[in-house]
Amino acid sequence: VRIYAIFPQGAQARQSVDVSVTNGADLDELKAMSFSHPGITAEHTSGNNFKVTVAPDVPAGVYDVRVHGLFGTSNPRCFVVGSRPEIVETEGNNTREQAQAVEVGTVINARSNSAADVDFFKFTGAKGQRVLAECSAIRIDSRFHGELRLYSATGRRLGRSIALERRFDPLLDVTLPEDGEYFIRVSDFVYAGSNDYGYRLTVHDGPHIDFVMP
Repeated sequence: VRIYAIFPQGAQARQSVDVSVTNGADLDELKAMSFSHPGITAEHTSGNNFKVTVAPDVPAGVYDVRVHGLFGTSNPRCFVVGSRPEIVETEGNNTREQAQAVEVGTVINARSNSAADVDFFKFTGAKGQRVLAECSAIRIDSRFHGELRLYSATGRRLGRSIALERRFDPLLDVTLPEDGEYFIRVSDFVYAGSNDYGYRLTVHDGPHIDFVMP
């Protein structure tokens, strides 16, 4: 059994989420999904679909997930447990006019579904507010190499960040110039896409660690 992608790739502690194996091989008769933390459990609902529940005491972090079926146990993939509220991307957000509204302090589970797919999200911010947009993809086994751009309501570009050297996911760190709506544009750097191109976008104004030493 091989799993190449699951969606969504994470959940908030204390919550339940529907998770699907969206790409793999020899997935016949899947019957169970297991995790490397006992506080994350799954109930098989149908086909390649499971209802995953994260206990309140599971620490935020990245865990292994495997599925079990007719041909045995699969390879592990990454499943992220977070502490912030989480939502799933609503498709039809391919232009700024169609941007999906999100709150600062939210994790969005999303995908580049096909070639040339572009996702837009919008949030309301205040003058002088420092907002970060963090994309998790490479670090959680995704093929997505992201590019993030931040625009003001007038269309002025305020920031851009891309995945570097196939190792580092993009991060935007911007102090907002005025009150109003802001738009985050997300795409794969070479505009690739499929079920293997999932990502987690965190929009927040909390602390961020750049370096630790030693």
